[in-house]
Amino acid sequence: MNMIFKLPAAAALLFAALMLPVTAQAEVEIEEHVSPDGQTFWLVQEHSIPIVAVEIGFANGAWSDPEDKLGMTRFAFGLLDEGAGDLDAIAYERRADDISARIGTGSGRDGAWASARFLVETLDEGVDLFALTLSSPRFDPEPVERVRRQIFSGLEQAKTRPGSLASKAWFERAYPGHPYGRPTSGTEETIAGITVDDLRAAHKRVMVKAGTIVSVVGAIDPVRAGQMVDKLLAGLPEGTAPDIPKAGSVPPAGVHVIAQAVPQSVALFGHAGIARTDPDWVPAVVMNYILGGGGFTSRLTVEVRERRGLAYSVSSSFRDMEGAGLVIGSVQTENARIAESLDVIRGEWQRMATEGVTPQELDAAKTYM
Repeated sequence: MNMIFKLPAAAALLFAALMLPVTAQAEVEIEEHVSPDGQTFWLVQEHSIPIVAVEIGFANGAWSDPEDKLGMTRFAFGLLDEGAGDLDAIAYERRADDISARIGTGSGRDGAWASARFLVETLDEGVDLFALTLSSPRFDPEPVERVRRQIFSGLEQAKTRPGSLASKAWFERAYPGHPYGRPTSGTEETIAGITVDDLRAAHKRVMVKAGTIVSVVGAIDPVRAGQMVDKLLAGLPEGTAPDIPKAGSVPPAGVHVIAQAVPQSVALFGHAGIARTDPDWVPAVVMNYILGGGGFTSRLTVEVRERRGLAYSVSSSFRDMEGAGLVIGSVQTENARIAESLDVIRGEWQRMATEGVTPQELDAAKTYM
């Protein structure tokens, strides 16, 4: 297991984001449809509330940023709702407010996404604005420099945040020479050198139809949903789905300590995991719920926090990245208790590996999940 944490110098499915409120007893039926133009999309019909939500996932992300332009994908996606087409940033915001449209975008290591929520009564106007956002962002000078300053501020704050420092160091050590080992937000040097042409290039590289995943939830039928999906994607090029390089290395074992003058310690720990396509993926997710993903009922929380009072928070999770499977966790506690916390975590990790779960734990996890 690879661990990286910060100590003081003295101590040296998309649907969760989209789902509208529905009756707790109601079974969610996810339908798969194909639009008139051939785009597969998922649909959950929920006609009790006059809202339609849509999310589009793109199969490219920060991993493909050039080495000297790290952060350009995140930079570009932070500007997509800062003006589009003939609407500058102010006019765009006013238009969205007038029709009660909520549009957001983001990106990560493997991919990027854009989401929106509309009222049924202004659905057509909302779709028009969202389509313009996807196909014709403006990248005007004022918002570009404003967002650049925001990124600089975030990078400066990250220099003193134990969790941010630990995460950056963990991925650098875990994936040396691979895009996963690079910061998705870039550095001060790379962000400073990114031009409007670079932002347009990032938009063009990521925003393509190939490899997109589209989900729709709300008061809409399959026919109208298919028409909406086609309208949203109409302004994007076909492109090709990216081939993310596989990480040849696995996170190395050992403990790496970064000294910092803070009163609390944050530790990240983890090792190679499995892919979502692995037949053991679902059992692994259930297992992790019992180990560290089940909040106050998980073994790590019970043993580290509840019984011993060692940590404020502790958890674990499986990450299915396109280039590598990963199981990773974190713990935050007082400096004097970090060593004992990690010893308990190692013990629980080992106990899960050798003893597995009890029938009672499995039944409880399956019932909740």
